[in-house]
Amino acid sequence: MRLETSRLELVAATADLAHAESQDRELLMSLLGVFLPEGWPPPLTEDRIEFNAKRLEQHPHEAGWWFWYIISRESEPHVAVGVASFKGPPNETGTVEIGCSVLEPFQGRGYATESVAALVNWTFTHSEVAAVLAETYPELTASIRILEKNGFHNIGAGREPGSIRFSLHR
Repeated sequence: MRLETSRLELVAATADLAHAESQDRELLMSLLGVFLPEGWPPPLTEDRIEFNAKRLEQHPHEAGWWFWYIISRESEPHVAVGVASFKGPPNETGTVEIGCSVLEPFQGRGYATESVAALVNWTFTHSEVAAVLAETYPELTASIRILEKNGFHNIGAGREPGSIRFSLHR
């Protein structure tokens, strides 16, 4: 499953991609047709690789509801610049939670904003989704700006101590 924006391609992880990421960097680059820059995987995402590989192996129909590779098409070869993810399929109230992490050399270029927009649009093509949630910290002003640019509103405290929660309803 792939989504395209003006500058990016987002590729939904499959079990094969997730296993390649956890075991063989060269294989992942080959499967995605991209260059993986120094510092891969992006910050705060290392612990999700094995979990997602096992989850997608057991539930392949959930591809798209876990993580997506963010690929810049602005150069040759194309470059993986980060990942965006959901924390699973919609829950019983129709909500999903989104997150995004872009490698530091690629931050400040609008990739996260563009990725979140594409994934929110994709999410709302599923009638069971009523809202998209996101959490961040008050000091992460760039993250807050990304959410605000995509129409999210601060709804108060998040689950983690000191975090804040944002929502966007259909």
